[in-house]
Amino acid sequence: MIRSVLIPFMVLVLTLVSECSSLATTIYVPDDYSTIQDAIDGSQDGDTIIVRAGTYRENIDYYGKAITLTSEDGPAVTVIDGSDVKSVVSFHRGEGRDSVLSGFTITNGQGNRIFSPDEHRGGGIYCVAAATITGNIITENYLPYGSGGGIYCKGDALIEDNEISSNSANFGGGIRLGSNNPIVSGNYISGNFVYGTYQLYGAGGGGIYCSSGKPTITGNLIQDNECSISWYYGGGCGGGIFTEASEATVERNLLVENIAGWSGGGIYLYGSEDSVSANFIFNNSADSAGGGVCIVPKGTGSKIIYLQSNMIVGLNSSSLGGGVYIGDQKVYMTNNTVVSNVSSGPGGGVYVDCENEIPEIRNCIVWANAAHSHHSLYSAGPGDPIVEYCDIEGGYAGTGNIDSPPEFVDPQAYDFHLKWSSPCKDRGSNTAPGTGDADFEGDPRIHDGTVDMGADEFHPHLYHLDDVVAGAPLTLWIVGTPADPATLALGAGIQDPPQTTQYGYLWLQWPIQQLALGSIPADGILSYSATVPGWWLPGEIKPLQALVGPLGNPASMLTNPDLLVVE
Repeated sequence: MIRSVLIPFMVLVLTLVSECSSLATTIYVPDDYSTIQDAIDGSQDGDTIIVRAGTYRENIDYYGKAITLTSEDGPAVTVIDGSDVKSVVSFHRGEGRDSVLSGFTITNGQGNRIFSPDEHRGGGIYCVAAATITGNIITENYLPYGSGGGIYCKGDALIEDNEISSNSANFGGGIRLGSNNPIVSGNYISGNFVYGTYQLYGAGGGGIYCSSGKPTITGNLIQDNECSISWYYGGGCGGGIFTEASEATVERNLLVENIAGWSGGGIYLYGSEDSVSANFIFNNSADSAGGGVCIVPKGTGSKIIYLQSNMIVGLNSSSLGGGVYIGDQKVYMTNNTVVSNVSSGPGGGVYVDCENEIPEIRNCIVWANAAHSHHSLYSAGPGDPIVEYCDIEGGYAGTGNIDSPPEFVDPQAYDFHLKWSSPCKDRGSNTAPGTGDADFEGDPRIHDGTVDMGADEFHPHLYHLDDVVAGAPLTLWIVGTPADPATLALGAGIQDPPQTTQYGYLWLQWPIQQLALGSIPADGILSYSATVPGWWLPGEIKPLQALVGPLGNPASMLTNPDLLVVE
């Protein structure tokens, strides 16, 4: 009896679902509706709104709808202009990831007024929801007083593959992240600015500001952002990223030439409990402390920072701690490369100022930094850091420490891969907290039984440093064991997931063109110079991979894939 009732009921439900799915429609603007907001008002969950090229002077609200709003011809020619009124786009009625904004230039927003007539949030986009924001240009939005010049996000939003540039606010010139678990991935965040005022106590996070929650910030290029100093002592912090979140993950970002008027040119960590790993932090600056990274406690507590496998290199500069400044907070600093940084005071590489919480520094390379005094590592006391299994220029007392030139491939070109002959190879501690299972570029760690010092783990690897331009020269580099043969392969495309082979993962699609390059030289780095074919077109992606070792030998290994993106 139950079965005879359930079957017709299930058939009815499936029929209704099918009918509802078929009701999803595609709406065109201005064909079907003259404005974007009218199209949203007339849409239903599941609909797609396609906006044709043009400039639309509107301030739009999704009103909780699970719709996809996208442009027909891309953000360069499809503009939503907020007319300096309020936020250009608002998500604040429980929207989820199926509420999508894609393919627009979002500009001239001044944010929604929150709590008081003076405070604004989200110049370009105000998102108190879990929306998907992808493939947009968010630029030239301005908050006279408030946070999130480009985007204000308090929710589980996915912010991916956007250009977020030339926005300004008091906190978070590019993006302000509040609570929950947002993901910020693959964005270009550049030229954003935060400024202090007498009324607002400080300014932080030129590129990104995180106030709470558990955000994930990964794979972004964060460049040329700035936060000015303010009336408040702690203002002007975090030119690239400022986080005081409860537990942030900051990994595999490129932070370049960001400026802090006070501290933390690249990254400022304020009383948070974060994992900061595999970032490339280059040529950032701060007037006071931590040109690359500044870690400062916020009150008392047992919060821990894991600073792991970061390249902190190339003229990061400040008054104290050109590369890294560590205040009185528990820090596990493991497998970092801190090279060629500058301080006008002590601690060109690392400056430690601790009393209660003793930082632990292991498996690091601190070399060729410049300072008024103590070029490599300086401890202001009264507590001294634990330093073990590190290569410290000038030496430092501790188990396993050495004082030897690390032998990078080409430090003048900022290529800090280790040579085969490096004294830092196989000299670290496998039990160091936060060692992790990958190095700064994703190569497996540990490769040869004992972990290497520094951010790079010596492992078969393929990479290039030049721009890929048709008809121009290009040099490829293959890391491997000396005397092993190397074979370069060019695939028809990428297969994802990769194919499992006896040599590791094969990422290339067939057909595959192969070229034997000879044997790896004694230093473990094989260079191959070629000319980019003249018929390769801009925007094309050519995937390469290499086999290091003889074909048929189970000890041979495939490298990572290296994507040549034609300029």
